[in-house]
Amino acid sequence: MSQIQTYSFNFIEDLSNNFKATLDQELVDCLMEIKKHNKFIKRKSPIKMKYVISTSQKWRNERESNENISQELQVINNLQYNLNKISDKNFIDITDLITKIFKKNFDFENKLIGIIFEKGINENMYSSIYGNLVYNLDLSCPDKNIKLKMEKLCNDFISENINKNTKLPNNYENYEELCNSFKEKEKFVNGFKFISSLFNYSIVEYDLILTYYKNLELNINNSNDEYKPKFLDTLICILNNSGENLYKFNKNDFDKNFMNFVSNLVKNKCSVKAKYRFKLMDLIDLHKNNWNTN
Repeated sequence: MSQIQTYSFNFIEDLSNNFKATLDQELVDCLMEIKKHNKFIKRKSPIKMKYVISTSQKWRNERESNENISQELQVINNLQYNLNKISDKNFIDITDLITKIFKKNFDFENKLIGIIFEKGINENMYSSIYGNLVYNLDLSCPDKNIKLKMEKLCNDFISENINKNTKLPNNYENYEELCNSFKEKEKFVNGFKFISSLFNYSIVEYDLILTYYKNLELNINNSNDEYKPKFLDTLICILNNSGENLYKFNKNDFDKNFMNFVSNLVKNKCSVKAKYRFKLMDLIDLHKNNWNTN
């Protein structure tokens, strides 16, 4: 019997903190497809884990120097590099690095803000972290008008996506069409989740969220049954993500502005499917329990 190799917890922890490698581009592309679109790629054989062990930033600097990359692209790559690393654990350190990028590169600030906005939409699990990042950038760079630029991006996103007819195709054998429908719906819902996270960090104004919400109400009332899920999921997402903060901002009008419509939807068994009525009832209970999820 061969001897079993064992490793201590400290060894594993040290490895996780110090091991750095650059993934093969083919593998990166496959993983990004799953990450951004929740779309798994059918393969007959597993993907080989190809990587080159190196110090990531050193490798990046050498590559950019050798390829004579423009200053703008270097700045964008540096921002993307730090955005890909940000987490609750290293938030302060990474935010400081990103703030320095913004302060040193005012010529590209619109593009940099746009990249953060796209990240917030595409990576909904981190929407709160990106919202907090925007809040800190706005505090640290008051001359950049980050808040106004984010509000414009929010309005542009709504204008481009609110009237897109997103429904699941009847032919479920058409895998590509099904994936595209899910992708469009997911992007719409995730976009509103990030926008509501921006409200949580005082980047987006209450009146703007209320305007978006009322627009959703109109679309829910006027859409055919096949298009309602997109708007219902979005409405539920907003209240799950920001309901408590919306309530604290304007307690007196919260029911009138938000919850009365939810209550009416719960009663509407003809137009609203049971699974959505149950989700809406959960929101009502959450509100009654002062947004305590325990």
